Amino acid sequence: MNQATIRSMASPALQPSEVSNVYLSRERWIELCLVIFVVVVPLILSSLSGFLFGLKETTAEMGNLRLVISMAGELGGLALVWYVLRKSNRTLRDLGLSWSIGQFGMGFQVAFLFMLVTGVARAVHGSAYQFWMGEAYHGVDVTGYLFSGKPALMFVFLMIVPFFEEIIVRGYVMTELGQLSGSVTLATVASIVLQTSYHLYQGWVSAGVLLLGFSVPAIYYAKTKKLLPVIVCHGLVDMFAFAVVMSKR
Repeated sequence: MNQATIRSMASPALQPSEVSNVYLSRERWIELCLVIFVVVVPLILSSLSGFLFGLKETTAEMGNLRLVISMAGELGGLALVWYVLRKSNRTLRDLGLSWSIGQFGMGFQVAFLFMLVTGVARAVHGSAYQFWMGEAYHGVDVTGYLFSGKPALMFVFLMIVPFFEEIIVRGYVMTELGQLSGSVTLATVASIVLQTSYHLYQGWVSAGVLLLGFSVPAIYYAKTKKLLPVIVCHGLVDMFAFAVVMSKR
């Protein structure tokens, strides 16, 4: 038996299909890290800055500019994910995005559960704080920071945000991480943590409440692989907050 035969028995060569799968897996890991680094990390750093140094109310003009910059970044992020999917002959349908009345209606139920969970969490924390501290809890006021622009521009921004966050942080990250790691649980937890991390500017308490709330659409998506209901849920929650703020002006 010659040395070449011995080496081939000790270390069998990968088949072409196996080499292709290894290459594609590596490429998908790189693309996932790239999307997170380019799209999500800047949001986390901005949120961390607000958490550490406080939020500053801006003028209407600065608020409008910030909204335009944010929308450009979000549309760019969506374009990046579309391009990454296109490279591997996939579309948003592979992330679970399809259109139907039934899924749209389910979004209302997911939104109701989201608001129920966050409402109960806030009530429990408020009661506990009142009991121990003897005064009502006053969280970080983000109204002047989030809603300083023109209402029409804010409305457009709030129409984009649900697609941006849910397609990227929910659909893309959970799909890629779940398939590449083989763990749906890891993908779900990672999605919740990522989404919570760029809401830290609202303070620890609100971020903790949101973490519980974000678990609702994340678990729903993990179990159903349907993206439209979580997009609708996000949109309804944001629009409800927007309506409340506008009603007080």
